[in-house]
Amino acid sequence: MMPDEPERPKTQPDRIRAVYRYLVRRVLPAGRVTTYGEIAAATGIRIGPGGRPLPLVLHQILHWCDKEGLPPLTAVVVQKKSERDAGRHGTVGKGYLRAEAKSPNKAGRFRSDEFIRDTAANAWEADADWPTADYRSMVDRHQDAVWAHPEWPAEIDV
Repeated sequence: MMPDEPERPKTQPDRIRAVYRYLVRRVLPAGRVTTYGEIAAATGIRIGPGGRPLPLVLHQILHWCDKEGLPPLTAVVVQKKSERDAGRHGTVGKGYLRAEAKSPNKAGRFRSDEFIRDTAANAWEADADWPTADYRSMVDRHQDAVWAHPEWPAEIDV
């Protein structure tokens, strides 16, 4: 480990807590989306080949948020160089959509008609024109819900 690198969390619960804290304590107060690389640099969790374990951590955070009736906090994690609207929105990765598709949506998040159709047909992963305007609008609404949420729990229960 380099001297300026954060200590890497060793267990999955520790990784989940580290990413959650970063999102709640750093990203939300700044009011700007963050990237996978920024999370990796801040938490010491490597993205690595295939992007693991960070996508698994984000998936678990999204499902915890859903269980708790909270907006999808992981919607503010976006692809590099995709931010727009003064950093309030950006393009999520397809892992976010996979997690959203598997989520029971207990929190009642908006799901676009296209997302509902594609999820039912298990067809959304092959979209060559990603992100479509319909998906982008859905994700923008998820991101807006995160920014508008008044108070986040200080810790995640894992």
